[in-house]
Amino acid sequence: MPKRSGIYEYLQRLSDGQMDTLYIGRSDDIKRRVLEHLQHSRRTEQYANEKLQEIGKARLRVRWIETKNEKEYEGPIIKCYKEVFGDIPQLNKIEGAETDDEDSDDTDDEDSDYEENSDDDLQH
Repeated sequence: MPKRSGIYEYLQRLSDGQMDTLYIGRSDDIKRRVLEHLQHSRRTEQYANEKLQEIGKARLRVRWIETKNEKEYEGPIIKCYKEVFGDIPQLNKIEGAETDDEDSDDTDDEDSDYEENSDDDLQH
């Protein structure tokens, strides 16, 4: 998992093997932010953090896209998700999980390159 800026997505493996998106977020350091969710480090997102821990690492997956300007992409990705699935991910609906959180620092405004990745285990 990179220590770079980008958009990340928590997915839950369902009993039928399908994946369900739980949360889409952004960060200037994807690895730090993903681990913060799992370590209850933000009180404003306590419910989301507890839900992610409840699901457990065996059923939880993370995908990410590295970008130079994560703020530019998070909103459009969530909007696209809503258009396709009819609603935003479950944990994006709770207070403190809105798309405009103050998680990331400003980055330069150059065109963003991105690389899509996934991490099947959430080891440090």
